[in-house]
Order: sequence, then C-alpha cells, then structure tokens
Amino acid sequence: MSNELLFEIPLGSWARSAVDWLTANLKGLFDWLSDDLLLPMYRFLANLLTTPDFLSIGVILVIILALWKGWQAGAATAGAVALGYLLNEFVTGGGLALPWWVVAIVFAAIAVGAYFWTNLRVALAVIFTLALAFAIDQWFLVNGVAEDGAMIHGVDNLPEWTIGALLVLVAFATKGWRLALGSLIGFAVIYGVDQWTNAMSTFALVLVASIIAIILGIPIGILAAKNRAVSTAVRPILDFLQTMPAFVYLIPFVVLFGIGVVPGIVATILFSIAPAVRFTELGIKQVDKEVVEAAHAFGAHPGRILGQIELPLARATIMGGVNQVIMLALSMVVIAGMVGAGGLGQDVYTSVTQVNISLGAESGIAVVILAMYLDRVTAAFGTSKHEQLAN
Repeated sequence: MSNELLFEIPLGSWARSAVDWLTANLKGLFDWLSDDLLLPMYRFLANLLTTPDFLSIGVILVIILALWKGWQAGAATAGAVALGYLLNEFVTGGGLALPWWVVAIVFAAIAVGAYFWTNLRVALAVIFTLALAFAIDQWFLVNGVAEDGAMIHGVDNLPEWTIGALLVLVAFATKGWRLALGSLIGFAVIYGVDQWTNAMSTFALVLVASIIAIILGIPIGILAAKNRAVSTAVRPILDFLQTMPAFVYLIPFVVLFGIGVVPGIVATILFSIAPAVRFTELGIKQVDKEVVEAAHAFGAHPGRILGQIELPLARATIMGGVNQVIMLALSMVVIAGMVGAGGLGQDVYTSVTQVNISLGAESGIAVVILAMYLDRVTAAFGTSKHEQLAN
C-alpha cells in the first residue's frame, strides 16, 4: 500500500518563505519595534519594579491616589512629586545634599497637599510636566549625557520591599483591606523564596504586553461593535489567535527578533489580545438601544455617545476582557521563558529541563500569587465603588 499523498499543500514552506520575506524587507521596522519601543518600555518598567528610586515611588503613588480619589488628584500629585524631585536634584547639585528621609517628608507633604487641592486645569498641567520630565530624562539617556542613564536622581536604590508595599496599597485602594492583607502575605512568600526580582521582571513583561494588547484590542472591539463587516472579518482572526498552540507563536518571532524578551512580548500580545476585542464588542452591543436612541434624539454627537454613554455602561464587560488579557499574558509569559524572556518563566523552564523540584515549586507558587493578585485587582475595576464597599 502506497503512503504517497494524493495532493500536498506546502504550508510549512509558505510560512518559512513569508518569514524570510519579512526579515529581508521589513528588518528596519522590526528593529524599531524591538530597540526603540518594546525593549525600552520593558527595561523602564523592570527597573522601576526591581530597583526602585523615589521617582518610581512617586509614579506608583500617583496610580494609588488616582484609584482612590480620582485621576485629577493623581495627576496633580504626579506633578508635585516630579517638581519636588527636580528641586531636590537642583539642591543636591549645588552641594547641599539632603538626607533621604528629609526629601521623603518634603515629597510626602507636597503629595498630600496636591491630593486635597487640585482642579482639572492643574491636573492637565502637571501631567504635561511629568511627561516632559520623562522625555528629557530619556533624551539624556539616549544621547549619553548621563552616564548612569538618569538625569533625575533623588533617592536611589530604595529597598525592594517598597514596591511590594505600594502594590499592597494598590490592592487596598481598589478592593479593601482583605485583598491588601492577602497581597501582603503573598508578596512575603515570594520574597521569602527569593523570587522577588524574577516576579517583578515577569510583572513588567506582563504589563508591557497587556497595555499594548488593550490599546490595540479595545478600538478594534469598538469598530467590530459598530460595523458588521469588521466583526465578520475579525472573528476568524481571533479564533486563529486563540486556538494556535502557544509554543508556535514563539517560532517566527524568534527568527524576526532574535532570542530575548522582545519575541516573548510580541507573542504574548498576539496570544492575549482576543479577549480585549471580544469583550469590548460584546459590552457595547449589550448597551440598551433605547438609551442610545434617546441620546441621538437630543442631538448628541456619535463620539460623545460612545465616550459618555456606551463605554461607561459597558465598563464592567470591558474590564472583564482586560482581566482575561492580563491572565492570558501571564500564562504566555511563562512559556516565553523558553526563548530567553527571563523572569519566572525562565526558572520554570529550567526547573523542568533539570528536574529541579525546589526551583519549580518556588517559581510556580510565585506565578500563582502574581496571577491571583492581578486577577483580583483588575476584577475590582469592573465593579462600582458601592459594590466594592458592600463586599
């Protein structure tokens, strides 16, 4: 009996040819994505989480205050902390070095003041100020003016646990003391098994991939909800992305970007983007049509209807999609450790190849704790403040 095929589809050859063509013709684009976008984002977040300085702490405090009081207060605090940081750099550069605890008290006082006294105009101004400070800092880094890659120094090399403490505050601001206590215990376990640095590196990779997936996915979901043709075209693509084995994602991106963290980020984005699209489309389609029609009847602009009616009413569903994006990103990041993405994924892969039960248990429990923290915090955004207090 012959084993010859009646016909053959050279799908593998086509895929290889496509990757070769992309490598030959779009190398500049892939280099830009790797060297100028994804890698700097990852390094910034990884450094922020693993080797915190006072500016890093200020940025995270902005997030906490924004979650607790509102984005205006958070933005004002960002500007106040950044201004205090620049003033401290000026004073230190003039030869008057201040003890770190004095600077901390000054910054805390400015932050508290900005927290209680702010308005929209001030908030927008300080957002611009903070963005400008970061832009200048990055310019100095890229052009080699600052040898250590930072124009703004302030209080550097704070203890690792400061980031953990701030993440616990994020849990408290979003969900309450129960989640804060659970987060504190979980982070203490991660720190106790000496996986804190790896966990924060993985956290940084998850944040980069999730942010990009959400930024790309939500607009596509909005278009799919508004246009049947877009919805029809997007659906099979999402099915493909969700059902393709995770390991297969890594192969072409290793060829395009090389071994390292970037192919892991790109593969994670594609693997996790589907829920952002699907949940956004579903949430907008579930908005009561009578509410939308009433807004149209009063002459509201479609953009205003989307921004002030449809998206707020669909928030719970959209945040469910964001939650799933982050969970899928975390699961993919572990697999990305196979191609040199580092973090907990690298330790999990090493423990499997070397049959190292101790390392596997330590890195595995760190992944579980990180997943539970991210799940609970992101799930809280889909509920109202009243529901959170009731729980």
